[in-house]
Amino acid sequence: IILEPVQEFTPRPRRESRPPPPDLLAQLDAYGAEREAEEPAPAAAAIEADPDHLWELVAEVVAGEGSDYKPLATLYQDFQLRARIQGLSRNVLELGPFHRMLATIRAGLDRERSESGDWKQAQAIAATLPEDVQGVFLLLARTALDGETCPGDEALARAYGTHSLGRARRQLNYLEEREVIVLQETPLGRRVAIVGLGWQTA
Repeated sequence: IILEPVQEFTPRPRRESRPPPPDLLAQLDAYGAEREAEEPAPAAAAIEADPDHLWELVAEVVAGEGSDYKPLATLYQDFQLRARIQGLSRNVLELGPFHRMLATIRAGLDRERSESGDWKQAQAIAATLPEDVQGVFLLLARTALDGETCPGDEALARAYGTHSLGRARRQLNYLEEREVIVLQETPLGRRVAIVGLGWQTA
């Protein structure tokens, strides 16, 4: 028997698998990420500080419970928090200007009078004194400017940030030694004159 030659079976070439269709959403996400990396994000719009607004914020700090006896750093942090809540920079008012505005409000002046030439003279004298007695001097200056009765010991103590009346009274002697006030004890009470400005309490 003649056997027919067995035909060799040639396997059909396998089709190369096609790559999956591109994920369009992934491509869009990648494109967006590239654009964000190339283009800086727009800066948030800064809120300009209005002087009247700053005055109101500091006045709120002054009106806070127990603020007369809190350290300056604590009061400044309170102000910074209020400023951030209003969308302002926490450094919208530096510590020095904050302290001057704080002392001016405590002395009893309003925003308009605080810009007067007379008060700027008083602030210039206060700037030559240690920070802890500036509030006492400005309180005396304001009452002398308005011709009012000299502040009592309790008012001086609040301006100095102490509960000690004796300690507050000693600041009067210190201010007289610094030659920024003249202190007079009269039968009608204590009187204070501001050196160089000609103001005197009643």
